[in-house]
Amino acid sequence: MSYLTYNGKRIISNNKYVTGIGAGQIYLADFNNDGVRFTSEDIPEISGDMKLTFKMYLDVSMNYSNRIIYFEGNNNDWVGMSIVDSSIFISTSSGFPTYYTVYPLLPSYAQNILNIEIRKNPYADGNAKYYPYHFMINDVSVQGINGFVTSSSKTEGNGIGSGFSTIGTASFPNRMDKGTLWDIKITEVSTGLDLHYWKGYGNTAGDWEDLIGTIDVSAIDAMGTRTVPGFIPS
Repeated sequence: MSYLTYNGKRIISNNKYVTGIGAGQIYLADFNNDGVRFTSEDIPEISGDMKLTFKMYLDVSMNYSNRIIYFEGNNNDWVGMSIVDSSIFISTSSGFPTYYTVYPLLPSYAQNILNIEIRKNPYADGNAKYYPYHFMINDVSVQGINGFVTSSSKTEGNGIGSGFSTIGTASFPNRMDKGTLWDIKITEVSTGLDLHYWKGYGNTAGDWEDLIGTIDVSAIDAMGTRTVPGFIPS
């Protein structure tokens, strides 16, 4: 029998060693340029002092042209993330022009489970308020370069594998691919209250129910499933 290990030690869950792939293995969604989307009427609340957290696994560290995740609130406030080549674009703008920050996609990020946190900026005034307050990977703040453009386009609305298709000259023609996302949560920072939570452990609508709020997915493409080394269900 094989066991899952981390840093050379066997992983324990519920007082038992976690075995390798076999009966009862949980498979995550393999987007493969597909998407999970919400209706325009059912919009997750992301306005104000909010943070978006999720786990992400990327197969490679370059050659992306993908829309990753996008949530747009009722007041045209949004949080969006896309990757082109080896650069991560994040926007929390509430109108045009589109303000965004570009972060590096480091080679060390590939083939590792990444804990992602994007926090909107509730403190700054003027244009600065549209840039992310911070972008963290595995609890480490990543430094980026701010920019803005007067031309951008978005497609398909809220969900995963949706959002911005262009920001200026950067193009994201594909949906989420070469990786997967799960454990997606929206939290109101000032109160610590979790508003929405989607586990996403699979490729059916039932796997993407909102376990805290009431915003379940409305459409899911015919995606497959995949395993992720070191994945442990929360």
